[in-house]
Amino acid sequence: MLVFWLSIIFMLGAALFVLLRPLCGRAAVRSIDANDAMVDIYQNRLREMEAEVASGVMSGADAEAARTELAHTLLQEADTDRGEHAATRLIAARHWWSAGVIALLVPAIAVLMYLRLGTPELVNAPLPAHGGVAEDPAHKASIEAMVIRLAERLEQKPDDPEGWMMLVNSYMTLGRHGEALGAIERLYQITGDQPVVLVRYADILATVNGGRLSGKPAELIQKALSLDPDNGNGLWLAGMVANETGDYATAIQYWQRLLPQLENDQESLQEVKQLISRAQNQPGNKDQEASAITAAETVATANKTITVNVSLSSDNVRDTEPEDTLFIFAKAVNGPPMPLAVVRKKVKDLPLEVILDDSFSMIPSMKLSNFDKILVSARISKSGNATPQSGDYISEASIITSGQTEPVSIIINQQLP
Repeated sequence: MLVFWLSIIFMLGAALFVLLRPLCGRAAVRSIDANDAMVDIYQNRLREMEAEVASGVMSGADAEAARTELAHTLLQEADTDRGEHAATRLIAARHWWSAGVIALLVPAIAVLMYLRLGTPELVNAPLPAHGGVAEDPAHKASIEAMVIRLAERLEQKPDDPEGWMMLVNSYMTLGRHGEALGAIERLYQITGDQPVVLVRYADILATVNGGRLSGKPAELIQKALSLDPDNGNGLWLAGMVANETGDYATAIQYWQRLLPQLENDQESLQEVKQLISRAQNQPGNKDQEASAITAAETVATANKTITVNVSLSSDNVRDTEPEDTLFIFAKAVNGPPMPLAVVRKKVKDLPLEVILDDSFSMIPSMKLSNFDKILVSARISKSGNATPQSGDYISEASIITSGQTEPVSIIINQQLP
């Protein structure tokens, strides 16, 4: 509290210095006393006239007349100077009076406005614990009032994705998880399958369900990763889903894919490393027989990689932009329509080589190594949407059989009507 008021005093002092300096400093009205200068001029002129009388240049009568005129002029100048001095003193007095009024009014008005419009009680208010809402009832009540106003505005103008996401986060901060779930469902209706919304939806749904990610949350997470394979929150939660079901190897794969994104966030990086370490040290993983089977499977599947070389036809280069989104899909020839793996890049990355393996699997139970024939294709989307749209550029699909080691080349050379 003391530091706060000392800061206020310092800022007021700085403001008064700027305001009062022109009134009281060198810029204020000043006067120069010229009486001594006029007396010196008068005496010098008298000596000159005496010398002229002595030399005969001026008669005594003329000298007397000139002396009288000079004295009259000196008296007039003296009266004028006294008037100027009086005016100067009056102006100076007014400036000092103005300075005094300003020195009193500025601090008084500033303090009164702060006490009236500010929130002085927050100076000693406790900081929120762990990023939550402060325990001060008045502060919490003001936040809740703001959330109510936001909810009312969104009811009147619902087509505001940013507003709905803000409302979702506000409800979660206040611990109102049920209302947050309702808000994220409204947001999902507006945006559709957007990765950020899908992941947030899954997170809130799991929170409402007591932290369980299986079921619909897991489906939402996988859908988000199919659209954005590098979504950080999606990879984090996908690892949690696999860990929850006991599939520790898959959980580790997801978290290892997440590690490069956390290089500038040491706290999160250490947390993910701890998750990986705990998954590696699970009791099932310590059993020698299980470890041997896992190691054998790892060696077997490590060789089941797909190398894909992707390029863009020279005829279509001029119709695409460097920042257009490039999707590379791997699907099972005899399997579900959902991609087994998706890689997201940019047109500026072409031509490129991609090596696909089980770490790119969208669903733990649907790995590339589980299928003998894989269909690989590529598509350029200007909208960035994983769903094909008119105007997208695509390649012909190529089939890769299990055990194939030669790279497959695909060329993007067709446009969807």
